[in-house]
Amino acid sequence: MPKGMSASAPLRAVALAAAVALAGCLLFPARLAAQAEPAVTVAPLAAGDPDAPLVRQWLEARKPAGLPSELKTLDVSEPVEIASPSLSALFPDWRFFRVTWSEAFTRKGEKLRKKNDIAGENVFQVITLGVQRSSRALIAFFDSGDYASFGELLARARIEIRSFARAQAVWSAFCDLHDKPWQSQPHDWPDTRHWRLGETSLGEFHYYYEVTLGDDGAAVSGQLKAEPLR
Repeated sequence: MPKGMSASAPLRAVALAAAVALAGCLLFPARLAAQAEPAVTVAPLAAGDPDAPLVRQWLEARKPAGLPSELKTLDVSEPVEIASPSLSALFPDWRFFRVTWSEAFTRKGEKLRKKNDIAGENVFQVITLGVQRSSRALIAFFDSGDYASFGELLARARIEIRSFARAQAVWSAFCDLHDKPWQSQPHDWPDTRHWRLGETSLGEFHYYYEVTLGDDGAAVSGQLKAEPLR
């Protein structure tokens, strides 16, 4: 995408095509090895966890209404809490919970869908939910798409990026939050208002996660960008 252009229909189409082609998980190449020791730790929720009702309420609200089980199955894993040094350092006022979400048409449902041209598809997602300790605000993070919710998290936490070391810290938190092994991908600082994190090229496009900074140097937004390779 040309520099300065906001999210548009072509970008959404490109992101969607890339997500479908790569099973919704790898908009960046998978050639990078994962960390030698996983940075993210996982723990089950304790009985009476104060944030569990918020997480379960969000999951219940997202479930499709009136979904006949003989046509489509829905499987949502039990939420677990995730943590890592990078997430704790940048977002000490937040807790993070992860689930897997799977929707699949049954044989009968698939036959009926094709016959009647019913919209829908099989879905498998890793979803992470962030809950702010002080305000109890909740943000959902998905394992594909434009990852704009991470930019919202940066803005809420008023994260500043003034060095490449800080950019790497933010990128490590992004990777931990979205369960991606992309920590080694490089960054660029094209101007004082933008950072390009995790740059890489795939197919006919150059991808990076663009963080936009405000006048005070704190992040105001973030979004996956794609520029055609020439």
